[in-house]
Amino acid sequence: MKYVVLTLLFFSSLISFAQNKTFKDYNFKELMTESKATFKMPRGFGEIPVTKKSAQFYQYAIRDTATGFEARYYIKPYHLHNEAAKDDSATYKSFVTIVSNISSSPHPDIQPVDPAHARADLHADYGLTSYFNPTSEFAPGYKSCVTMLIRKDNVGEIYIFMLFNTFDRETEIIIQDIIGSVDF
Repeated sequence: MKYVVLTLLFFSSLISFAQNKTFKDYNFKELMTESKATFKMPRGFGEIPVTKKSAQFYQYAIRDTATGFEARYYIKPYHLHNEAAKDDSATYKSFVTIVSNISSSPHPDIQPVDPAHARADLHADYGLTSYFNPTSEFAPGYKSCVTMLIRKDNVGEIYIFMLFNTFDRETEIIIQDIIGSVDF
């Protein structure tokens, strides 16, 4: 009888342990749900595999087959990342660290997103953006990257890494479509 009880306890704890996901166990759709965020696939884009050994972790990637424009998404819900909600200063420091790690420039230019635009169009409380040349470890074959972060207070952050080779009017339109693909 003692062995039966121990066996039942063992299997019960094993099942309980298996149900506890870690942050990296969640897929993109689950992370969007956990972040109370939405995603709409931009026209002309399709899902592509995530590069596991990238210089920057991300969970989802899409590419426009006509232009080669690529977007990568990193979703960071605070409650799954064991992280307290951040203020603007802490968010800025995290963004600088990420951008510095994937930029070929030692001091990439970082700009705040207009707060009215962040609130009205993205339903976010804070945003940052940067335009730079990415490292070959992060984006082989790409010459340019626009990275955008939006944060919803007490919820989480969404990073979008937009990769391309030429900046023209079409690229500007695609960037706006990509930025509009997510919101809180």
